[in-house]
Amino acid sequence: MALLRDLLKIDYFKTLWINYVLFGFKGICILPIIVGRRTQIKGVRRGSISIDLPMSQWKTGFIRLGISQGDTYAEHGLYSLVSLQRNCKIIFTGGGKTKIYGGCSLILRGNGVLYVGKDCIINQRTLICAHRSIKIGDYVEVGWGCQIYDTNFHLVYDASKNAIRNPMREVVIGHNSWLGNHVTIAKGAVLPPFSIVSAMSLVNKDFSANKSEGSIYAGIPAKLIKDGGYFRIRNRQMESALLRRFSLEQLTCLEMDKNFDYLNNCLES
Repeated sequence: MALLRDLLKIDYFKTLWINYVLFGFKGICILPIIVGRRTQIKGVRRGSISIDLPMSQWKTGFIRLGISQGDTYAEHGLYSLVSLQRNCKIIFTGGGKTKIYGGCSLILRGNGVLYVGKDCIINQRTLICAHRSIKIGDYVEVGWGCQIYDTNFHLVYDASKNAIRNPMREVVIGHNSWLGNHVTIAKGAVLPPFSIVSAMSLVNKDFSANKSEGSIYAGIPAKLIKDGGYFRIRNRQMESALLRRFSLEQLTCLEMDKNFDYLNNCLES
């Protein structure tokens, strides 16, 4: 039944069309990109979306656009948008399963480039808007209702300096980072690898000077509140088993074996 539901979420015509437009007949044979039924696509042409991986390593459906997994929001009326102006590009920078759920909008304007790493999950109703450059590393998880943009969108005149500042600045989200629900990542934000951003936070600073892996950032604007040592468990089987234990045994804390390999368990199995 679950498999049937997943198959019904696919727009087979748009899936064939986008793979042919981007990659020709070889794209149709492999179908690396699967498109959801409620996904609107604008401005896609040959070269506008690319996969930075030899075609021999491509797999069917390892990039999913506009297809949700789980029940965060009702599927009815949950539309997705992929819109690119002529000089814009989306570059998927590795293999693995990258999932962009239903209700997300990817909007690229000017000369904007969006880089998305392998095994990323971008949850429902997230808006990503690139006018210059947004780089999302491998194994990044984005909670629902987030905003990621590299521009202020509008210009402001500073009368005291008789100047107008550039409203655009690159955004970088390091690999294995985790953004909580309704997080905003604004222009100039840089998150080191293994960062955790608490829900409802606004990140608008460059935190690359922090070399501690597993740091937590929170607030408006976000500040460093935990300096290293905190890691999201991405091993799905382990996480499910641990959640069952917490639920059934009413545990408040579970001490792990001293040899627990926390880094490997931050990668999805």
